[in-house]
Amino acid sequence: MIPKQVTTFLESLTGRSPETIQNYTSFANVLFGYVQKPVKDLTVQDIMSFLKWGVEKQHWTLSTMRQYAQVSMRFMGEWKDDAFLKELKKQVRMLPKIRKYAHLYEGIYIPSDKIDPFINAAPNEEYAVCATMILKWGLRLSEALGQTLEDINPKLLRVIARGKGGGFEHKARPVWVDRASLQRVLNFAGCTASEVNGAEQIRKKGKIINLSPRSVEFAWKKAAKKIGLPYWSKLTPHDGRHSYAIDFIIKRKKEGMVALVLLKNQLGHSNINTTLIYLDIAGTEAREVFDAGVEE
Repeated sequence: MIPKQVTTFLESLTGRSPETIQNYTSFANVLFGYVQKPVKDLTVQDIMSFLKWGVEKQHWTLSTMRQYAQVSMRFMGEWKDDAFLKELKKQVRMLPKIRKYAHLYEGIYIPSDKIDPFINAAPNEEYAVCATMILKWGLRLSEALGQTLEDINPKLLRVIARGKGGGFEHKARPVWVDRASLQRVLNFAGCTASEVNGAEQIRKKGKIINLSPRSVEFAWKKAAKKIGLPYWSKLTPHDGRHSYAIDFIIKRKKEGMVALVLLKNQLGHSNINTTLIYLDIAGTEAREVFDAGVEE
């Protein structure tokens, strides 16, 4: 139950933005439903206990928890003195930071057994081919949209991925692909049977697909919803690249460090520490990879 003085305060927020009013109202409902105290009796420990309760009992994500933490500081600024706010700010700084790969830790990616259904749920074959290059080859969206026939060698089952911008991760790199996915891409491009099976080099030139990033993002969510992924609204094409990496590790963990180094090169990571994140997400112990193939 929200205290009367807080209700009166919320009703007086006519000059604030609708978003601020909504954030304050939502925060007040949840906070006072938990603490069951009037504003004057609230302590910094009450706020921190509230945030901990949200994560442990209400299963808030880190981003949700930190959003409530930020709102709590703004909200309490209406009621508490500088000493209270200074201590609250100090405690909030000690909260867990939102991790770079928060989406992955929250399970926002396409599981291995859903990759093929996801691709086939695309609105049309052009979108399916784009999804194939991301989910089967590990390309970034920008790389998939820019992929050309000149950079495909069907005989070697290899493509050259070319990123944008500077830096190691955006340099051209060779990416090894499987025959089935390559055949789907080349079939869409209208290549002949002999070119598809690798007996000859590709005679056609130019970009394979002509889609905008925004249209792909929209189609991505639509396909995710179609196959029943509960987090479809949060899924992005870049999460597809993560999905490729996780699937790669799960299928090849017995190959040990060879697989990890290959994945690093496939994704174009400049540091293998970036690649190591996928071991944790895939539920694979680092020891399993480092010890794979080593005889006692």
